[in-house]
Amino acid sequence: MGRDREAFKGWKMYDSSVPATRDRVEAVVLKLGESRVDAEAYVSDLYEALLYCPDRQMATLNMVYGALYAKRDARSFEYFVENEIATLKRYILDIVVTPGSGTQNVHVQNYWRYKLREKLGFKGEYVPRMGTFDQDKFGGHVGNVLDVFYTKFTPKYVVGKLVEEINVRKERLMEAGAYLMDRIEDESYKRRVFEFASEEDADFLMPLRITHSGVEDILEGMGILERSVEETSGEESRAGGSGTGVC
Repeated sequence: MGRDREAFKGWKMYDSSVPATRDRVEAVVLKLGESRVDAEAYVSDLYEALLYCPDRQMATLNMVYGALYAKRDARSFEYFVENEIATLKRYILDIVVTPGSGTQNVHVQNYWRYKLREKLGFKGEYVPRMGTFDQDKFGGHVGNVLDVFYTKFTPKYVVGKLVEEINVRKERLMEAGAYLMDRIEDESYKRRVFEFASEEDADFLMPLRITHSGVEDILEGMGILERSVEETSGEESRAGGSGTGVC
């Protein structure tokens, strides 16, 4: 019964997408088996998605997969930074392309994620089969979408969000300190990239929070951010460099 596709009365996944979908489901099940934390919520999301079209099913499956693996496989600080930037890119793109009112938002989002996968560095995007149901306000014009996208997805925005994410978790702040340790040559640099609660904390590199300059230095070290010689603030930075970089 479990192997009988006809036993499933919902909207079946496209045959060509079944192998990839099966692999992704197996990976999700393995992660859920490691810990029951949040498992009920994730399973509920997946179950609800089965009531909808294949595009919605895959979008939900990718969301659950990303959440589980980002949460438990963040093996390095650089991975964390790259993952946060990728998440911000998807978030901004969805804001830009989602219709103001409509019932087919997921189709429009999937369409543009796939269409811009190379320009924005999205990997493993699901190939949409159902179009946009005439709800794409950009009419498929890539240039127009990118113009709006880059007015919102700026170096200043990315740096600010990373500052928030690093400072909200102590372990991330400690990882940032370890990452920048080799660059620290004097007290002035240390106090430019971090804030400290006391002199003793500064001596032992126990920061209270990271600054915008600190995050800019991290992104520069990863080859994600380029800064002009005369730059004095992150606002004059420009994105560049590697595959999962800011742009």
